[in-house]
This record gives sequence, structure tokens and C-alpha cells, in this order.
Amino acid sequence: MLSRFDTREEYDRSEQWRRTCVEETEGLYHNWLHRAVSPEVMSRHMTVPYVSYWSFGEHLPVRQESSPGADQIGFALETIAAVVAHDFD
Repeated sequence: MLSRFDTREEYDRSEQWRRTCVEETEGLYHNWLHRAVSPEVMSRHMTVPYVSYWSFGEHLPVRQESSPGADQIGFALETIAAVVAHDFD
């Protein structure tokens, strides 16, 4: 899973890095990822974005973001937790 991944400032560079990471780890997906879902798509769902607000202190975004949107850390962590809780199914 990519974490603290900034797609806001350096979009082109982040997309290149995402492709590189997916290529390097693609084999890890084959044991559990459904064939209809590409590693690229799952990579996007399993990415924790970089949000500068959470860079300082020990605050927990999952507890403080009441209804996180798709570009927030809480949403990403809830998605990852759901995948793990469902045994990667």
C-alpha cells in the first residue's frame, strides 16, 4: 500500500511512481485479488493520501474526520481496514 502519497502537487510524478510501484508489486496481488480487478485499480483504493494537516502531532484522522471524503486519510484507512477485515476478498 502506498502511504503519504501526494497526488495534489506533483500529479504527473505521482502517477509515474504509482505505475512503478504497481509493476514492482504486481505479483503480490495475484494470490488474493479477483481477476476482474486490476492491480492498478486496487492500488488506487489502497493508497493513503498525504494531507499536510495530519503531519504534526499525534492526531488520529480516523477519529477526527466525521465523514471523510475519498481524498482524505480516514476514508483510505477505512477502505484498507475493510479489505483486511474481509480477508482480502
